[in-house]
Amino acid sequence: TNPKIISGIGDINQLPSLPKIYNELNAIITKENTTSRDIAEIFARDMVLSAKLLQLVNSPYFGLNRKISSLTEAINLIGVKKLNSLVLSAHVKSGFPVTNPQMQRYMEYIWQDAARVSDLSKLIALSEQQMEDRPDQAYLGGLLHNLGLLIFLSRDGDKLNALIDQTKNTQIPVSELETSIFGFNRCEAAAYVLSLWKIPPRVIEAILLQKTPNDSDYDGVNALTAVHTASCLLKPSVMEGCDRLFEIDLDFSYLERINKLERLTHWQSLAEKVLAHYADK
Repeated sequence: TNPKIISGIGDINQLPSLPKIYNELNAIITKENTTSRDIAEIFARDMVLSAKLLQLVNSPYFGLNRKISSLTEAINLIGVKKLNSLVLSAHVKSGFPVTNPQMQRYMEYIWQDAARVSDLSKLIALSEQQMEDRPDQAYLGGLLHNLGLLIFLSRDGDKLNALIDQTKNTQIPVSELETSIFGFNRCEAAAYVLSLWKIPPRVIEAILLQKTPNDSDYDGVNALTAVHTASCLLKPSVMEGCDRLFEIDLDFSYLERINKLERLTHWQSLAEKVLAHYADK
């Protein structure tokens, strides 16, 4: 309902809508007796997504000794739950393109960060015995937690240049700079778009409150806990001029409030495993 967000990003008629295949996958995954072949038939209708799926399973991430050319086999390797995340991340990249060459240099950091934070978020959720779809909510929240920064980068213009300049020349918190320049911060921008797409509320909350988790009134572990902690433990490698764009500080008072401060050491060990995993790729 913030008019500055609506005017700054666009209303529902101006923004890219979720692709049809995303809703089709959601529908078929919930059905009993759905097979990988059924899902492969949906992917086969989208050549771009099919290519991205095969590219992913044949990447060093999976470390296979052979090439996979079957969509059904690729789906079995990735797992049904991650397919919608793949579709959504591909849609985000195409829906909010960054065309300025100077801004494109930040993209490597955004997607590196997304891959690592999503993996660690899910590991944290699993380590806390989160049930049903909660680990997947954590994974999706981690994957999309910097969507707001991508939205800002795709808009380019004087406001973005002012933000980058002030992150270099002041010590004002980045969220405050974003609000003073755009009228809203990146977390609010992402939450607005994801709410229009009807993404699950717990995922939206994890992204909206990722820098201020104590603003949540929930006293248990959820996607917010996982995304906040993972994004703090896995800040991207510093690149000159952009390190403050990924500024985020661990909220110890929040972890203490939900009685999980003692779990931080274990989560740090999970973060080290994720870092080691990606260092080998």
